Amino acid sequence: MPERVRLVRAADRRRVPWKNGAGFTGEIAVDEHDPAQWRVSVAELGLAPTLFSPFEGKRRIFTIVGSHGTTLDFGDRTAVVEPLHPFQFEGRSRPTCTPAGETQALNVIADVHGPAVSVIVHRSRHSPLLTDPLATTVLYVHSGQADVAGQSALPGTSIVITGNAVEVYCDATLVVTEIRPGTDRTSRRQRR
Repeated sequence: MPERVRLVRAADRRRVPWKNGAGFTGEIAVDEHDPAQWRVSVAELGLAPTLFSPFEGKRRIFTIVGSHGTTLDFGDRTAVVEPLHPFQFEGRSRPTCTPAGETQALNVIADVHGPAVSVIVHRSRHSPLLTDPLATTVLYVHSGQADVAGQSALPGTSIVITGNAVEVYCDATLVVTEIRPGTDRTSRRQRR
């Protein structure tokens, strides 16, 4: 595969403990120049309620990629987060997360003064997705199959594309994270 396109299977993720020690996350990608700028990872959420770690000066986009949704209790409000519905909140918040059953969540954490970050769910049948050459794009295959540069990504596998316009052919549901330099929050990802 081209150097700037790589597959990250579940077994390839680097296992990292949560800041508060309450669980683990599996890193898919981090900023290669400054890991404090952004990180994309998948956390396993068990049946017991867990308290999230605070990330001062960060924003978080939380997307359930497992079978069960969760309730986030922020103290003054609660939010029910269903699978495949990206939910953004301030990183300094410390909600208690109560899953409806064992599940997984894709977490994107980024510096508030750093890159522009967006997360969308993309459903496609036999049509290519063209990535933005100015961005780092992380594609998490939720269901189906995505093909890029002669290799196939199946459910649970991620494709990390750095600064490269690549056609990804898919018959799949993807969670698409786009990270662009600067603080312009407008996503310019192109599709065909």
